[in-house]
Amino acid sequence: MTRFKILGAAAILSLMSATPVFAQAAIQEPGAFAFYYPNNDVLNGGRPTPAAGMDARTPVLFGSGGPVMGSSAKGAFHARR
Repeated sequence: MTRFKILGAAAILSLMSATPVFAQAAIQEPGAFAFYYPNNDVLNGGRPTPAAGMDARTPVLFGSGGPVMGSSAKGAFHARR
């Protein structure tokens, strides 16, 4: 019976010492990480967030978004008079 107690105690001690090995590595300086890697997420372990990944995959089309300038804005103004 004492042999099982010793074996059980050894198993418990080995499991207690092995748990810190399985811990996830933490980022030591979140501010420095955010400064050097602005497109990565500090809370996500450095991987970009899904929203940032979708934004990076969308193509920038010519003429999409941005202010309307040039003759089209003037034409719209003259059409209202």
